[in-house]
Amino acid sequence: MAALDEITNVIAEIIEEYTGIPASDIDHGKAFSSDLGIDEPTMNEILNGIEERCDVKIAGSDSKKFATVGDAAHHVYTHRN
Repeated sequence: MAALDEITNVIAEIIEEYTGIPASDIDHGKAFSSDLGIDEPTMNEILNGIEERCDVKIAGSDSKKFATVGDAAHHVYTHRN
């Protein structure tokens, strides 16, 4: 299983793909909405990307708990297939 930092880097790359925000500007403490300005439709695309690239399923109820990049990375880390 990949280390948490590696997962955070993959998520940052996915965010960059969908938003144009440089992955180097994204870390585990960044909030999706307030820091990165990610709206709900874009967040859904990002979550789909995370599922595909990280081999994990993210239930809708779980995704609502993701305030930060670190929240998403921790979920991937603990729920990978």
